[in-house]
Formats: sequence, structure tokens, C-alpha cells
Amino acid sequence: FYGYIYEGVYLTAAEAQSSGKVNDRYVKYQAGDARFKDISGPNGAPDGVINSYDKTVIGSSNPGNFGGMGNTFTYKRWALNTFIQFVSGNELFNFVRYQNESMIGLGNQSTRVLNRWEYDGQQTGMPRALYNDPIGNSDFSTRWIEDGSYLRINNVSLSYSIPSEFMVFKNAKFYISGSNLFTLSKYLGYDPEFSFSSAHVVQGIDYGLTPQPRQFVIGIKFGL
Repeated sequence: FYGYIYEGVYLTAAEAQSSGKVNDRYVKYQAGDARFKDISGPNGAPDGVINSYDKTVIGSSNPGNFGGMGNTFTYKRWALNTFIQFVSGNELFNFVRYQNESMIGLGNQSTRVLNRWEYDGQQTGMPRALYNDPIGNSDFSTRWIEDGSYLRINNVSLSYSIPSEFMVFKNAKFYISGSNLFTLSKYLGYDPEFSFSSAHVVQGIDYGLTPQPRQFVIGIKFGL
């Protein structure tokens, strides 16, 4: 992911004026506008203009580590099977949140925008609402990038076996299992594990696909 580094909001008119910064169309930032880090300019030094020179790598959809661990615990005729998976070191572009918090049109927005900047000195990290966004408050930046790391209890199954004859069967096993039971993650979207396409260019972009369901199964296995 390549974009700006989001540093919050200009909370007062004096703060915006003293920064002296303008966007790539040389429009001055005002109170309530987003603050982006001034990294560089044509001469290699910060120049007070937020443009393509200030864009940088702000994350990657490729995880640093991923894996899983499964185990079976047994006690007499009881057996407990577990499988846990994890992913860490990757970032996700929450496109759903971008659509619901950008405040650039007339479409419905999430309740999070109720905390948007509205008056001088207000303490908030949400920029002001601005139709069509001429200043670029909703530009692609770390504001929309989130940690995609998670730890998930993927599957747990508890079973009880009857090795001797059961009714007309030689043996039987009763079991109950659950999948996608619990996910520990800081991600604000529905599910940190998703894939819109097999193309690498769109990996890590959350378009709001249906999240994985939590499922429970109760069953009996008979041996003939």
C-alpha cells in the first residue's frame, strides 16, 4: 500500500494557519482538515506542499508470519480435537470504512462520523465533512490502513466413542464440533480473513464480503 501518513486533524484555525501547508492544488488546509506528514519535496526536503513526494509505503497485505497448530487430547473414551490459526505482520485496506467515513457525498455514513470535527478546538481524530472533498481529507493514507493480524480458534471437536456393540452396530462415536468460534483481532471490519480475488494487486482490500459463519455440528458415527 502506497499513500500518505495520516497524523490527525488541524483542531484550530490558528494551528492550520501556522502550519502553512497546502495540498497538491495549492489549497490551504483549514481547521478540521486532515494532517498528512510532509515527508519531502522536489529538492528532497519538506516543502509545505502535500503531494506525490509525500507518499510512501504504508503497509503490505503480505503477512510476516502465518500458521496453525492442531492437537488431540484424549482421556479414556473422550477425545478433544482443536485447531488454532494465526496471521501477523500484515495490513489491510478497510475499503468499507472508507466508504462509510469519507463524508464526501450524500450517501449514508456510519455513526463514527458523529465524532467529526465541527468547531474550533474540538478534540477529535475525524476530519470535517466536506462535499466532494476538494482539500483531499479522504485521500488514501494510513487513516484507512489497519492491522490485519489475528488469532482464530478455527475448530474444536469433542467426541465420545463406544467401542463395544451399540444397538445393531459394532461401535459408535458421538461428537459435537464448532468452527470459527472466536477471533482475536484489532481489525474494525467484519473479518480479517478474506479474499476478493486471486490477483495479488487486490489482496488485502476489504470490499465487505460476507464474513465466515460460526457453525456448530452435532453428529453420530456408526461402525458396521
